[in-house]
Amino acid sequence: MTAPVYITGMACLSGYGLTLDDLCHNLGEYPTCGQVVPAAGRAEAVACALLPDFKESLAPYAKPMLRRKMSRLSKMAVTAVGDALAAAGLSGQDNSRCGVVLGTAFGSTAQSALFYGDFLDKGAMKVNPGYFPETVPNAPAGQISIIFGLQGPNTTVCQQALSSEHALALAHDLLVTGMAHRLVVVGVEEMSPALLAGLQACGQLQRWTAAAGHEISLERRLRVGEAAVALVLESRQGLEKRRGTGLARLHGVVTAGAATWPAIYHEVGSSVSAVLGRLGSAACRRVEVIVAGASFVGRVDRQHVAALAEHLGDQLPVILPEYGTGMLMGAGLLRTALAVHLVGGGELACRALNRPLPERFLYSDLYDRQVGRLDHALATTVTPGGGAGAVLVGGL
Repeated sequence: MTAPVYITGMACLSGYGLTLDDLCHNLGEYPTCGQVVPAAGRAEAVACALLPDFKESLAPYAKPMLRRKMSRLSKMAVTAVGDALAAAGLSGQDNSRCGVVLGTAFGSTAQSALFYGDFLDKGAMKVNPGYFPETVPNAPAGQISIIFGLQGPNTTVCQQALSSEHALALAHDLLVTGMAHRLVVVGVEEMSPALLAGLQACGQLQRWTAAAGHEISLERRLRVGEAAVALVLESRQGLEKRRGTGLARLHGVVTAGAATWPAIYHEVGSSVSAVLGRLGSAACRRVEVIVAGASFVGRVDRQHVAALAEHLGDQLPVILPEYGTGMLMGAGLLRTALAVHLVGGGELACRALNRPLPERFLYSDLYDRQVGRLDHALATTVTPGGGAGAVLVGGL
């Protein structure tokens, strides 16, 4: 029997606010969106679900001098981890044996743009070297380790839209094999003009039309967002040693298919079927609610929902948070946090899985009921490259 892994603390920064409660209480409402202009040509501003100002939330964890050297992505990740450790009752404790596994699709694109812009303006001999350290994707994990004294395993995973799932799977494996007893798992992504320019260049932000065969599902044009989510994971041995309590149990994490662009839509259904098959029929029978990812392409989302209905039954309630948060990419850990919220006694707005998504719909059409206080919840995702991931959590 696999050694149990427990989720003992979590925190979330999203376009809905700086706490998980903000997200859960307001998910049924359309969020306040910011506008970001891609850093290329005469591109139109893109509606993004941006984080509110979180300077006060970061202040207890990082001194002003350190904050000035950190990228915004690192600041987001540090804030989420500090809040998650506090929620787990680990603030001020000896966390030297705790490790970090962080998932991000692209790292700090804003910092990379700053560094390369300085290089192009001033040349190689005059570029500011202080810009470089935060351009590497593992910089946030390093800052987390330094600030909170986490000296255990430290790894960063970059697998685009499956980054969070791969990070969570790695952390789960480290815990069940006894290589660690406590880990912080982080999923983080920021919106920047540079990132939006890249997404636009590869066709991810263009206005698909039915004539092109790829219709956007949502009437409102919110398609991208940013978030930082942190979960504290502990083994039974580690939890019992400190006499702590858990929020939920992590039963399994599986992924299949690619996490790359360009999109390969026909593989979505088979990838979803593959991850559910690897979870096993016994585990799938326990699922009571699904927190599903969204691609903002109607054809893909309908394949996703159809595959879930085929394997899990079409009566289950489903929650589609990304139509409110925007496409999360590397911050997909948010879906797992919502699943933990549900099995921990919380409630969320949802819709019935057997209600197919129409060709076009309003945000208010996404939710028609409340669900919560369940024993098992499944968080799923699909990627533009036809990949899929699934995370199963259960109550204690």
